[in-house]
Amino acid sequence: MFNPAKVGQLKSNAPDVDTVRIRTSPDLTSDFVSKPVGTRVMVTDQTLGADPAGFYWYRVTFDGTEDGWVRDDVIDVSTNPTPSPSPTPTPTPSPTPNPIDAHTRLFFETDTRQVRVFEEGVSVFMNIYNKKTASTELNHVFATKLSGGDSRGWENYLSTKDGRAYQASMIQRGTTQLKITNSSTGLDVEPIESGFKAWGTEYQ
Repeated sequence: MFNPAKVGQLKSNAPDVDTVRIRTSPDLTSDFVSKPVGTRVMVTDQTLGADPAGFYWYRVTFDGTEDGWVRDDVIDVSTNPTPSPSPTPTPTPSPTPNPIDAHTRLFFETDTRQVRVFEEGVSVFMNIYNKKTASTELNHVFATKLSGGDSRGWENYLSTKDGRAYQASMIQRGTTQLKITNSSTGLDVEPIESGFKAWGTEYQ
C-alpha cells in the first residue's frame, strides 16, 4: 500500500528545462499547469498510469489545495521523518532517493523512441516506446548486459522480440545510441539513432 506521508520536490529531466508540467491525469496527453523546478509538493498516491514507457506517476498536492500528476523522472520523493519523542535533538536524515530512479540503469531518448533499462531484484529489463507510432515496442522484456565492450568504453544492453534485436548502448556520462537489427541476420532494420536526455545509475 502506498504510504502518503511523503513530500516531493519537482526537478528537471533536461538541462534546458526549468519548469515541470503537472497534469490532470497520469498520461502525457492530459491538460497541465507548469510549476518551477524546486517547487515542493505533497505526494498522495502512486500508479503506473497510462504512460507506455513504463514510468510510475505520482499524484501531488500543490499551492495548498490544487492537485495533479507528475512522472517519476521529474520529482524527487522522500519520506517525512517521524518526530522523535526524546528531547535530545536528532540530525535530520538525508532525503531518500526516488525508488523508481534508483532502479533505472539507463534512460535516454532518440528522435523516435524512449529507451529505459531497469532492474528488478537480480533481473534486468528493457522498455521501448515508439514516439512516432505512439506504441510500446518493448514492455518488461528481459535484457542482457553484453560483456566486454570496446576500447572507447561502450557498454551495451540487448533485448530481443519478434525477430528484432534492440541494443541500447552508452559511454558513461557520454554518448548513447539505439541500434535495431534483425535477430537472425544481424542486419540493421533501421538506421542507428543517437540518444539525448540520458540519465541512470550506470550512465551517471
